[in-house]
Amino acid sequence: MLQSKCLRLATGVPWYISNRQIHEDLGVPLFADHIRTLPASFDSNLADVEKPRAAGAIRPVEAIACDGQVN
Repeated sequence: MLQSKCLRLATGVPWYISNRQIHEDLGVPLFADHIRTLPASFDSNLADVEKPRAAGAIRPVEAIACDGQVN
């Protein structure tokens, strides 16, 4: 909503032009559409990584000693 208002003010388009049309003409994706694409983008980028950081971050409970040292 704020994104559309800012684009409308910056371009000076009349009230009867839809927000979607403004975004399409300017080549600016709607924020909601951009947010929907993030999970797919994240998954495809993660597949390209040889050793993801998250893979080694989780350790089994048995590997952590009572004093907090990792065995």
